[in-house]
Amino acid sequence: MTSNEKNDKLLEVLLSRTNAERQSIVRNYQKLFNKSILLEIPDINMQSMKLFIQDMLTDTSMLLADELNKAMKTSDLQLVTSILIDFWGDEFNQVESVYRIYTNKSIWQHINNSFGVTVKNILRCTVMTRKHELKLDNPIKEKVKTTGKDLSAFIENNTNGLMRDVLIAMLNHSVNKPMYFATIIHDAIHKNQTNTSTVHRLLISRSEIDLYTINKEYKVKYGKYLLDDVKKTFDGIYGKFLAKLLQNKNYQNLLAIDTVVFL
Repeated sequence: MTSNEKNDKLLEVLLSRTNAERQSIVRNYQKLFNKSILLEIPDINMQSMKLFIQDMLTDTSMLLADELNKAMKTSDLQLVTSILIDFWGDEFNQVESVYRIYTNKSIWQHINNSFGVTVKNILRCTVMTRKHELKLDNPIKEKVKTTGKDLSAFIENNTNGLMRDVLIAMLNHSVNKPMYFATIIHDAIHKNQTNTSTVHRLLISRSEIDLYTINKEYKVKYGKYLLDDVKKTFDGIYGKFLAKLLQNKNYQNLLAIDTVVFL
């Protein structure tokens, strides 16, 4: 078997597994053979593919901590917000611990320095609340009932700048999470195509059910499926394996079930 054939076979196996299953494979491979599975993948010339494979086999907490740090350095509030407002239970604590190791600072210190105390307080409140379930449905309905205006219009008319951006993101995430992430992924694909790592990290960190629902909303908003957009935008071996992330057997099974249900 040639080096390229070995790479393709190994990647086929890894890409056919869920993210959680891949992390389990990495840990168990290390225990059984006392070496990283990355060492089984010969040198790959294309830098984006090297990073893709490395990220695919990296613990999600480490991946998100690194992505947060990168977003802080570029003052990308949209990406920072999208990561923080989606944490659940103790997920934030895990990422925060890794983030401190990477930077010697807390996430909140960096947010305060990059975006100000108001944005920090709003995001911190959201993260703390997300340790339980954050529900904005009732406040939204109550706002419409008492004023005849929706909450998004109120935010648009009564706030501005970074504070408005964060509040709108929180609202969109609560009202329609799949649509929110469809927008985040679309922007990552089309607004900054030179930074491909953000695209594949967004895809790697989503569960199969998340990608399934995001794909449906992506089609509604942009008139094409996420998989088709990825195939059109990214070419070569990187585009091939990026598309395979969206062709995971579990993801395809969900699409097949959906097709049968709506026949």
